[in-house]
Amino acid sequence: MERYEILFKHIKSRTKSQKAKIKVLEKEIETARDNLRYQDIGNMVLALSNDLEQLKDYLKDNNVELNTAYTLGQNANLFFKKYKKAKRTIEMDGIELEKAKNEISKYESISAQVNYMNDDDLYELAMELIPGKFTNKDKKNTKTKLSYITVDGTRIYFGKNAKQNNEITFKLAKPNKTYLHIKDYHGSHVLIENDKPTKEQLLVASEMCLILSNKEAGDIMYTPITLVKKGTTLGEALLKTYQTITLTSVREETKHLLHKFEGK
Repeated sequence: MERYEILFKHIKSRTKSQKAKIKVLEKEIETARDNLRYQDIGNMVLALSNDLEQLKDYLKDNNVELNTAYTLGQNANLFFKKYKKAKRTIEMDGIELEKAKNEISKYESISAQVNYMNDDDLYELAMELIPGKFTNKDKKNTKTKLSYITVDGTRIYFGKNAKQNNEITFKLAKPNKTYLHIKDYHGSHVLIENDKPTKEQLLVASEMCLILSNKEAGDIMYTPITLVKKGTTLGEALLKTYQTITLTSVREETKHLLHKFEGK
């Protein structure tokens, strides 16, 4: 804990900052959605330009004031600009909102995975997340140790960082072995070293996907490794096609089994 204090602080800080960012973005989007009404207001200003009494009543009902220094046409254009600004805000903040949610899912998954990390795993994670801030001169380069549990005589591997995920899926895995990953969320790559996994092996591996993403329920994708290809970043996997397992809970025995993992 002392050696990797800066890493744990980084994980906690990034999660906290992204949650705060989401609150700000959601508030901005809510305000912007209210401002979409300015398109209708601008259109009504133009439509009622020949009926000033009705226009006055409309503006009063909608709690809107005109700029007396401008013509009705100029006022309408001001409302249209507000509408366009609101629309751009919704689009741009929406993109940033998805990025923030994606980063939170990443760090929440990491928070679950550190429970199963040894010194070497934590070192790899620190060098992945904060390479410029974390240094350890005494640390020697060691071969990545891959973790697994055994179910019905078959090993089920799981990654604890991008490097290990890449190693498991694109180096260790042989054709027709079974790949699993939580759907639409960050998490570990899980590999069943069996061409035809049993129901129990699939269930345990699926539960592992949830546990390692800090989840108790969710959808799990699984497919033969031959249908998985590399993405653009380290450890990213793209599935050509897959089947889905939906779980509503995780068994305690699987949690205990995972805590007794072995290393290769």
